[in-house]
Amino acid sequence: MKVLWIIPGDGEGSSFIFSRRQIRKLQEMGVEGEVYFLKSRTNLFSLFRARKEVKQIMKQLKPDIVHAHYGSINGLFTTCLKHPKTVITFQGSDLNTTVSESFLRNKITKLASRYSLKRTVANLTQSQALKDLIPSKYHYKSHVIPLGVDEDVFTPMPRDKARATLAWNQQDLVVLFNGNNPKIKRLDIASAAIELTRKQFPTTRLEVLSGAMDPEKIPLMLNASNVVLLCSDSEGSPTIIKEAMACNVPIVSNIVGDTEKRLTNVKGAILTTQDPQDIAKHLVEFFRQVDNNPTYNLRESFLTQHLSGTDSCQNTIQVYKTILNTK
Repeated sequence: MKVLWIIPGDGEGSSFIFSRRQIRKLQEMGVEGEVYFLKSRTNLFSLFRARKEVKQIMKQLKPDIVHAHYGSINGLFTTCLKHPKTVITFQGSDLNTTVSESFLRNKITKLASRYSLKRTVANLTQSQALKDLIPSKYHYKSHVIPLGVDEDVFTPMPRDKARATLAWNQQDLVVLFNGNNPKIKRLDIASAAIELTRKQFPTTRLEVLSGAMDPEKIPLMLNASNVVLLCSDSEGSPTIIKEAMACNVPIVSNIVGDTEKRLTNVKGAILTTQDPQDIAKHLVEFFRQVDNNPTYNLRESFLTQHLSGTDSCQNTIQVYKTILNTK
């Protein structure tokens, strides 16, 4: 089985790191193939040049399947290659309306994704809510398979040890926030919530993950943090939540993507709104428990919900096999 994977961006830093990790896992599990990074999605000249490059790769690789990670222009570009076995993984903002983006950008994104749906043999979505955004006539070929997390990389470790490695202050109360694409992730809300929290806990600080962050540091930073915060406008199945669960790190999150499904009745997780006052209230709640060494079952829930990279890849391979067995 040979697959050509197409991912937006340049493949550097944290850009689509979740997709890149899944592809590495698929290759470890025996799926052969290559990755092509679609660097520009707005310049027509660059897109024509990219199409020529991909066609040359396809001629040499002879892929059984072409799989785009992310819809929108990336998905449209991939379906325009006209490979008979084309798959798209939709990840969130390629189907969701994002209130922090312009009307025109939202419209183009949704139109490109919707047009792409006509030309796929299978679609993978990160949550049932995302699948529900796909027109019902395409549901027969759409599957909910969240991108998984490597449970051997994202594993609990003592906070003081993680902080010593990172040279972080042991007394700070650290809130970890994924700020890659700050408009959608709502860095403004997170920052406002931290300012409110500091009124009761002055040593609180926000640690923001950016796209330039070394991905290898993220498990360490998770374990060094007191809480992970999510307050996004739009998500599919937020990977930072699954990573925090795997590391058994407390979570404060709004209901977005599949967070309600993942975190309801999980000890160590609180679901809230995007109101900075509400978020601050819950952060304070966690910080008041710091000295009591509370017990959480986040990692246990991660494992019982089958959110590992292995689980995700096994389900993806099953879709691949079904596609190849269908004439």
